Amino acid sequence: MWLEESIGQRINEIRLEQAIETNAETVATACPFCLQMFEDAIKARGVEGSLKVMDIAELLDKSIVH
Repeated sequence: MWLEESIGQRINEIRLEQAIETNAETVATACPFCLQMFEDAIKARGVEGSLKVMDIAELLDKSIVH
């Protein structure tokens, strides 16, 4: 199910760098695979304090007053 890159830079590292360049605090996705890729890259890069990734459903839940 998982395909590891054998040459070049890992796709999650490329996507994380693109997200960091935007100065965003949160990256939102509806894709479970993308969510996992971002979480792994954020931990590997050590930027947990400055960037987080959330599922769109999590953002929606957070915005609703319960």
